[in-house]
Amino acid sequence: MMMATTMVMTSMKQKLDWRLWFFFNLWVVASLCGCDASHVTDSASSAEETTAVSVASLEGFSSTIYAFGQQNGCVTCHASRVNPQWQNPNVELAYQFARPFVDFANPVASIFASYVSNNHCNNPICNNPNNESVMQSLLTQWALIEVQQGSSTSGAVAGSTLANPPYVTATLPIPNPLPLITTKDIAVLRFNLSELTPALSNLSGAVLELSIQSFNTGQNEYKIFNPRIYGNLRSINLSGIHIYVRPASGSGLGTEDVIQGDRWADVQATVRSAATPSPLPDGPVTSLPSITSIVLGVEAQSEADVITIGFAQIR
Repeated sequence: MMMATTMVMTSMKQKLDWRLWFFFNLWVVASLCGCDASHVTDSASSAEETTAVSVASLEGFSSTIYAFGQQNGCVTCHASRVNPQWQNPNVELAYQFARPFVDFANPVASIFASYVSNNHCNNPICNNPNNESVMQSLLTQWALIEVQQGSSTSGAVAGSTLANPPYVTATLPIPNPLPLITTKDIAVLRFNLSELTPALSNLSGAVLELSIQSFNTGQNEYKIFNPRIYGNLRSINLSGIHIYVRPASGSGLGTEDVIQGDRWADVQATVRSAATPSPLPDGPVTSLPSITSIVLGVEAQSEADVITIGFAQIR
């Protein structure tokens, strides 16, 4: 019996050692590849399951922008660790991720063309201005094949956006410049929930806090994370947190980023009553738990943006 127990414990130790080795090497790869660890997401997405696609459409995709990503390093992040996974090793699944972001009636305006050169992950791979024209040409080639196949020219519905949220915060300016993800500094945005529209009495005096940094030196991709609520008089149940960004010179609610910026749409949480710390720290209130651990990547709209938060439900 003792020998069997020793063998089981040895086997468990070997498995644990293997797992520690695996995750250590995964961390090393992420570091060396330049894709910041905070930009890594889980693999869940609306494109988890493939749907039927013609051989010609699949070939059109795989020989154009998919091949570009494989050759130019986009595969480093977008194969499995960062959504959208348009570089997934399963080409059919990669196609499903890519398809919603392309308008085949106007392919050169698709976000692939702008993101491929906007330094959104602080990596030289995607900071080459020559990439844009190359990507536009590849998108045009893919679109031609799709149109010949009779595919819908418009992009599929992507993300879980909410045009008219039932509850909306006041609008705040986004600081510029923001601290970079490569530093320990974190900026915070604090929304006074007494100004929520429509007003809720149990949120009078409450605060919604968001942590925010910039993914790159160009300040064109916001990292938004660790939402917290404190100062609420009693526990609340909320679902669906939506981030709206627009230029300060504009009007209206703003837009949601459908690449990674709408990933709090499925959040459901109970937030227990918590006193507002006094005094409030300059940085995040780390003594309180965040509502979700999911990190958002939200594209900047201008050099001077404002941000508004919407909720699908608060009870």
